[in-house]
Amino acid sequence: MTNVLFSIHPNYAQAIYEGIKTVELRTRPPTKFGFERGYIYETSPVKMITRYFIPARTAIFAWYPEVIIEHYGPSKIIGRKNATVEDVRKLLGGRNDWCPIEIKEAHQIKPIALKGRPPQSWRYCR
Repeated sequence: MTNVLFSIHPNYAQAIYEGIKTVELRTRPPTKFGFERGYIYETSPVKMITRYFIPARTAIFAWYPEVIIEHYGPSKIIGRKNATVEDVRKLLGGRNDWCPIEIKEAHQIKPIALKGRPPQSWRYCR
C-alpha cells in the first residue's frame, strides 16, 4: 500500500475534512502513479497527523492555473464557499505549473505525533 504524508495548514485540513476543499494542489505530485491514502500533517500550531484522505485522482502532469480554476472552481480549491478566482490566483502565487489531487473522502483519526521533521510538501510513508 502506497501512502503519502502531506503538510497542510490547519484551516485547509479542516476544509478537507468537511468536504468543502476537494482539491489539493502541489507543484510536483507523488512520483509513483497514484497512492491509496494521503495522511495530513497539520502545520503549526497543531503539529500532528490528524486526518487522512482517499484520493479520487492525482494528476501526473502540471496544469495551468486557468484550467484548474475552470475545471474545479474556487471553492473546491480554497476550501471556502465564497472563494473567488482572485483568492485562487493569490494562493498560486504566479506559478504556472500545478498538479491537482482530487479528494474523494476524508477521515479524522486520533492525532499522531510525527517523529522527525515534517515534509516541506509531501513524502511517502507507511
